[in-house]
Amino acid sequence: MSKYSIFAMSLAAASLLAGCARNGGDDAGNSATGQPEFAEEFKPDPLSELFMKADALFSEGKRDEVVALLNEAEASEEFADQRPQILQPLVRILIDTGDIDAAKAKVLQILATGDQGLSDSVAGIVFFNYMGAGDTASALAWADEVLATAGITPAIRDRFLDWSLNAAVEAGDDDRVASTANIVISGATDSAADSLRRFFESLASRGKTDLLATIINGEAARNATAASIRTVLSIMGLRVLAAQDKWDELVAAFPAVAASLSDKDLNYTLRNTVGPAMSAARYDVVDAICGPIVADPAISRLPANYAARQWVEVAAKTSLATVPVRIESLIGGPVALQDVISIYSNHAYDNIDDPSFATPMKALAERLLASSTPDGGSSLRTILLDFCFILEDYDTALALLAEGFPGYDETWHEMATSKVSAHKALRDGKPLEAIEFFRKFMAIIAEKQEDTSDPSTGVIHTREMILGRNAARIGGIYASIPDPEKAAAAYAEARDYFTTALESARDDVSADFIRKELSEIPAQ
Repeated sequence: MSKYSIFAMSLAAASLLAGCARNGGDDAGNSATGQPEFAEEFKPDPLSELFMKADALFSEGKRDEVVALLNEAEASEEFADQRPQILQPLVRILIDTGDIDAAKAKVLQILATGDQGLSDSVAGIVFFNYMGAGDTASALAWADEVLATAGITPAIRDRFLDWSLNAAVEAGDDDRVASTANIVISGATDSAADSLRRFFESLASRGKTDLLATIINGEAARNATAASIRTVLSIMGLRVLAAQDKWDELVAAFPAVAASLSDKDLNYTLRNTVGPAMSAARYDVVDAICGPIVADPAISRLPANYAARQWVEVAAKTSLATVPVRIESLIGGPVALQDVISIYSNHAYDNIDDPSFATPMKALAERLLASSTPDGGSSLRTILLDFCFILEDYDTALALLAEGFPGYDETWHEMATSKVSAHKALRDGKPLEAIEFFRKFMAIIAEKQEDTSDPSTGVIHTREMILGRNAARIGGIYASIPDPEKAAAAYAEARDYFTTALESARDDVSADFIRKELSEIPAQ
């Protein structure tokens, strides 16, 4: 091992802490003779001198002399305030030169003094030397030795228990994990709640559900008195029930635990219980947990939002007709309006082509839009426009377009207005007027270089695909008048567009779509 690995940082730290002594001169930087002082003399402080001497001895291979030097310095009054800085390299050089027993003896000697500052300087050196070498068994044995030492501070005890827990998990020693966890829980105060939760989460993430259940249902857990510890145990207890598919027990236990939780803890608990229930398709469990939460005005926004999203998702998976009913019931409850709008937007297109779904969803969009701010309702306006188009409420659609859509340019408004007007004219029995608007729409599309969206489906198409579909539609309108000559010309135009689109199709799905459109054009 390089000599610098032991002393270089100590030397640097000593120099920074103590600074360097400089020979005097006046404020202008001149010497007493008035001549410029081009050189300065630096005198290292005693600690730096000590490390420099130790470094020199180490470089000569005089390991015993280095140890003796640092031991002497550590015990002297001169370095009484620098003992932590000396102890660290002393213990490390003992380890690095193979005298692990001497290093351990030195650490135990320091820990037994009960001096927290000195203990902090050396507490983890031996333990993490073992762990770094992959020798978990020796690390655990060393932790036992420390924990059995009289005089160690409570902080050192807690630290070694925590290290032991994680090392035992790494080693796969479940018995050791359980016994150590019980010791930790028995003496844990509120300040240990976060570290205990992290430990429990590590067990859960490793799939150690049964071991976690053994710990949190054990005698030590049952007798825990610190409020924060009991909260952690309750939260993890629910998580274990979900992981073990004990759904009835989870539903029964959830309300009492949830009532005592902070907003943050409730949101955490929801995600770790409702999430698994959703994955297991236990929608009844999701409803049982989330239903009361979304109806409770005292629930804060974060957990209410999560519960509401899952509650509505259950409806989307089991009964689409209840999606608008559930979303509407959220209005005025603990779920913020913007969150309700977000949930609505996520489900607006679940079955947009079905009038039985689209009709109440359109009405709900109008209600939400009336209650929202202009910025908050921008996405709703676009969704409402699509519902108006699907349900042939072209008058409302045109009114929305006349009011304008923030973020969309004049060309987009002209294009959308032409499309809606064309369909309105068709509905009203005005075929020539419809053709005029379809042509206006196509002229706008023809000028656009990028792909665009067909408002009737929401599917992204290339420009040629859009032009082909509208030319074919115009052909159909002429055929219905009837005007066979113009119908034939429009159908030929549509074939040309689709043929071009097929040549540049990006994937098989697009190619199949184009072929289908081509096949539906009447033969001439």
